[in-house]
Amino acid sequence: MFASRPRSPSPDRETKKAPVRLEAGPPEGVPEWASALTVRFESGASGQFILYGNVHDRIAVGGRLVNIEQYIQDELLASFAVVFSYDLGNGLTVERGGERISEWVPSAMRSLPHQPLEAIRFINRFAKYLGNLSAVGRPDNLHVAVIVRGADQLLPADGKGFEHGSLTSLVREWSSGRLFTQLPFASLLIADNLSDIEPLIAFAPQSSLVRIPLPGP
Repeated sequence: MFASRPRSPSPDRETKKAPVRLEAGPPEGVPEWASALTVRFESGASGQFILYGNVHDRIAVGGRLVNIEQYIQDELLASFAVVFSYDLGNGLTVERGGERISEWVPSAMRSLPHQPLEAIRFINRFAKYLGNLSAVGRPDNLHVAVIVRGADQLLPADGKGFEHGSLTSLVREWSSGRLFTQLPFASLLIADNLSDIEPLIAFAPQSSLVRIPLPGP
């Protein structure tokens, strides 16, 4: 449901997100939170989203019930060529676009990192590779997304997480770093409670908060 829209620097070389005109409104039946998220991304207002609240709910899609993460992958990120996911239990997973990762480093798919810091650095190195292609006149315009499950466990508000400072710094780059604002890049951090996430991430000016409500009566 996200429209393809590159995010490129303006002629004065300052980082700005180019707005994109939506040709049509969101499809009928799309949850309100998903519509708002889509508009914020397509308009260039934000590329990082903190999803919290009823994040374990299921949504009716095509006559079947799917969990919210599957809905995000199949519907909201349908136009993205590469989709990463990460959680502390499973480590880094390439949900879509493994062949594009292999074009970067042929052996990369055989040993994806499990530990948090190495996983985040892996994603950032891939983004830098795309940025370097653009810098030498070979822009790929490859849409990349990252879904972080249990963001409150990876980046807890009490600051006691694994290598907390380094992780906070790197994940903040996804929302405001020059490289990531110039790429068609989206990051979605999922947690039960907003207050459990590191405040520097949860309340960063460049991030958008997306509350998923309980089902109505």
